[in-house]
Amino acid sequence: MIADDEIRRIVMETANLYFKPAQVIRVEVEPDVNSFGDEVLQVTIVTDCPVDRDGLGDGFVDTLVRIRQRLVKVGEPRFPLIDVVTEEELSEPFEDEDEGEGEGNS
Repeated sequence: MIADDEIRRIVMETANLYFKPAQVIRVEVEPDVNSFGDEVLQVTIVTDCPVDRDGLGDGFVDTLVRIRQRLVKVGEPRFPLIDVVTEEELSEPFEDEDEGEGEGNS
């Protein structure tokens, strides 16, 4: 496993190449365990403006694949679970999709 700083650097470099015009503000990395018990990385890429996933088309997924390939190349065995958000989206309160169902909503 490689250091979090190196993971952040790789993710930031790769995302900045392909997420234009959005720029990466920071990358958050948290070790985690998936539902199978395997170690994974929760990676949050925070950008200055929304990433146009539709405009990038396959380029968005290709970028995520490139990040994974670069991490494997330097010896990182954990799979990265990647989320891309803006600072504003990150600070919005979490809303449960099921909230409001049930009481009085029949």
